[in-house]
Amino acid sequence: MTNEVTNMPMTTRRQVENAQFARWYPNFRDVSIRSEIVPLPEHFINWLKADGVSLPTSTPTTIFCGQGSADDVGSDDDSSWASDEGAKEGKDTSDLSVEQAVDGGDSKPADAKPHKFDFAELDEAVNRAISALGGSVFPKLNWSSPQDASWMNMGNLKCRSPGDIYLLLKSSDFVSHDIHFPFDACCLDENLSLEASLKGGSGAKGSVPREQEASENLATVTAPPTNNPVTYTLVLRKWCELRPERGFRCFVRGKELVGISQRDCTAHFPQLEADRETIHDTIENFLNRPRAKTGGDCSSGGCGGSDKNGSERLLDRLFDNKCVVDVYVN
Repeated sequence: MTNEVTNMPMTTRRQVENAQFARWYPNFRDVSIRSEIVPLPEHFINWLKADGVSLPTSTPTTIFCGQGSADDVGSDDDSSWASDEGAKEGKDTSDLSVEQAVDGGDSKPADAKPHKFDFAELDEAVNRAISALGGSVFPKLNWSSPQDASWMNMGNLKCRSPGDIYLLLKSSDFVSHDIHFPFDACCLDENLSLEASLKGGSGAKGSVPREQEASENLATVTAPPTNNPVTYTLVLRKWCELRPERGFRCFVRGKELVGISQRDCTAHFPQLEADRETIHDTIENFLNRPRAKTGGDCSSGGCGGSDKNGSERLLDRLFDNKCVVDVYVN
């Protein structure tokens, strides 16, 4: 590793907690896409953690039924085309996963009893949120959206029923990381650099390779505390046709803008070169222009920079001095 890499400050657990949608959205509601936050019950999180992909029979979805409305899905349907395969042979597939239903249920142990999940209350809350946001939404968990599972939904995250949302979350590795490893590679000391974390050890480990010793030291430093469990929420955002070339990632240090890059780094957008200066000036003015306070919670990290008239920059609303901010330019 070069000094430039190892001297970079590590991400702390507090910074990751501040990056949760429900944490920052109240401070930026006036400049963000309209969204609804739905608390998730523990049994839904357990369903996300469980093996297989299945839905309760009462939860509607349009993912396996084309792009029709959720009302087109019958109440006796298993929310999956796979359930029809077992039904043709007279088998009850209502509690099978998609994989088991395709196999006619034969892969299920004879003495195993399926765990039945009921999302009726959550379905009701999600339907209310979808209706409040105009009928179409795109979902995410505390941090991540299920972009890697969009192939299940015709290549996008547009959802119109609870089952659409649940299946995308269930099929996403990004969401799985949110649940199982939200604080992976975080440290407890915000002043600690990667170089410092890789040091340590008195050299008494004998023949232990340096790479292994460094890995053990890093694991020790980054071990997150076991208390303060995450409260998971479902974030539903009003569906918008966003153009990928208009999304930008802004790098902030000391609550000042120090860099801008395109958010989608997997594609080349030649049209951005001609608009480079305009984009830079637009984003800089947007983040630095004084505006009225929102009254959001600034208790963690502190918001500063407001003047006596009660106005502040967007950068002053940030909880952390060092972070990234995503901006969409129309």
